[in-house]
Amino acid sequence: MLFNGDSSAYPRAARAFMESQHQISLTIVTTIVLYIVLILRAFILLSIYKMLHEFSHEHFFTVMNLHYLRRCTHSFAGLVGADGILLIIWEFFRFQIGISHGQSIITELLAWFAVYTVYIIFRKGLTFKTENEDFV
Repeated sequence: MLFNGDSSAYPRAARAFMESQHQISLTIVTTIVLYIVLILRAFILLSIYKMLHEFSHEHFFTVMNLHYLRRCTHSFAGLVGADGILLIIWEFFRFQIGISHGQSIITELLAWFAVYTVYIIFRKGLTFKTENEDFV
């Protein structure tokens, strides 16, 4: 009787079921995006740690440092995208499962541009270094 719509409780039960399915899928999507954010932040920290380790050994303009900066740039781009998804979920559904709901997207954009600028400077420094070594 519940399945053919004869019961007066059918619409309420169906709405409750659909709402619970919606919340479960939203929870899964938000959890996956939060894990992506955490992984990207770990990549950024690991790249910065390795680059600082290279700096401590007096290796400044090297291909590895350029690689670490490029990895940071790509990770910041992914971080901005993932945090943008969390912002969309927050704005449309007011659903928050973690500590981030897109409030730091402007800071991440500024950090992404700063890291990209440092990457460009390092790339130019590396080309100047190779030209200088080829000249000598």
